[in-house]
Amino acid sequence: MEEVGVDTYHHTMFEMLGNWSFGDYFKPEAIAWSWELLTAVYKIDKDKIYVTVFEGDEKEGLPFDQEAYDEWSKWITPERILKGNKKDNFWEMGDTGPCGPCSEIHVDCRADEERKNVDGKTLVNADHPQVIEIWNNVFIQFNRKKMAAWNPCLQSMWIQEWVLKDWFGYYKTRPATMIQMFLPEPLRK
Repeated sequence: MEEVGVDTYHHTMFEMLGNWSFGDYFKPEAIAWSWELLTAVYKIDKDKIYVTVFEGDEKEGLPFDQEAYDEWSKWITPERILKGNKKDNFWEMGDTGPCGPCSEIHVDCRADEERKNVDGKTLVNADHPQVIEIWNNVFIQFNRKKMAAWNPCLQSMWIQEWVLKDWFGYYKTRPATMIQMFLPEPLRK
């Protein structure tokens, strides 16, 4: 809440849209489905998308999320897959309990000329108002015990998070009304 109104992309209207899976599917399906929805259904230009994967944290004994990297490699070029730190790419609900790596999806909404001059990957997670995180795949695969003991969860879970305020940020750069924002491209005509 302390960030509301300070910049062009933290607004007072906030809604988290999401989906959960408790063992039905995990990284391969979650990544493929998020890519399909954004690029095939919503028609977001693939050349404007960047994704992040957890880089690992040697100090805490957390590995690089190779599985997410490999799955993203099926859909997007390696130079658009960025390694993110624990602050941005690891979800925890507290000092103990379920937790795991995240894979964010960012869209570069800048004009083509700006994109040519400054590579968008340098602006991901850098608070740029036009390079926006619109999706976060959270892969719950650890159960953190006290003293930073990372035990595998008995069952992997996946949480999909869309931050509606960030979708508004993306669509305000597009010639679309608020109603059109929620409609797939074929229905916008």
